[in-house]
Amino acid sequence: MKDLLVEGGFAEKQVNCVFRPRKKDIASEIIDLVNSDHFDTIVLNRKHARVTRFFSGSISHKVVISLKDVTVCIVS
Repeated sequence: MKDLLVEGGFAEKQVNCVFRPRKKDIASEIIDLVNSDHFDTIVLNRKHARVTRFFSGSISHKVVISLKDVTVCIVS
């Protein structure tokens, strides 16, 4: 993902990809990280497994409605 963003014109120092074990639901993890690290923009992948959606609902929807003053780009 980082390579695609850099190839698309983003400066490498502006792109931060985070992979870590989950401690709670995905949406809450993303929201906490964005708030603690003061991100201006985040990019989310819209696709996830049906099982995940069944148990947690739409992750992107939860993130979008929970964040203020943050640009959220949702890609397919």
